[in-house]
Amino acid sequence: MYVGRLDIKIKGLDVLINAWSKVPASKRWLPLRIIGDGDREGVEQLIQQTGVRDVQLMGRCSHEEAMRHMARAAFVCIPSRMEGCGLVLYEALALGKPVIASAIPAFRKLAAPLDAAMLVRAGDTKALQASLETMMADAELRLRLADRAERVGRQFTWERAAFEQDAFYRQVLAGH
Repeated sequence: MYVGRLDIKIKGLDVLINAWSKVPASKRWLPLRIIGDGDREGVEQLIQQTGVRDVQLMGRCSHEEAMRHMARAAFVCIPSRMEGCGLVLYEALALGKPVIASAIPAFRKLAAPLDAAMLVRAGDTKALQASLETMMADAELRLRLADRAERVGRQFTWERAAFEQDAFYRQVLAGH
């Protein structure tokens, strides 16, 4: 599953769709679901050019609906070429989802130290294809990454964010 803005170049949807199309159909036991708003026409053209049939463009969803879809996904793929923060990675981890993501600074900083996601070089279609095949073929890997994601994701709750923000304000007010 991919959740995010339909921006082909920045979000790496060209890499994802091309990598997905190169995974042998016999190994694709689930469809690629893409949730988001933006350049739908461009994404549809990419899908058409590759000839892949099992990509579902689900369009824009509310945040709650997108999180429900993500919670049911086997794994989440975030092939971005650049991100400031990468909120979808935090959300996927908080849901305990296995993740394949680009090895860009925003994602490496969070996922790499805890080995909480498969990271691939940004823009590398072959590496993403190999990771997709591995993720789909290896149930133990998905379980292991889901377990790590869940442990990391526990750090990212609204309650914890509010607590940390409150502590920060208290320090500022105390003159520290």
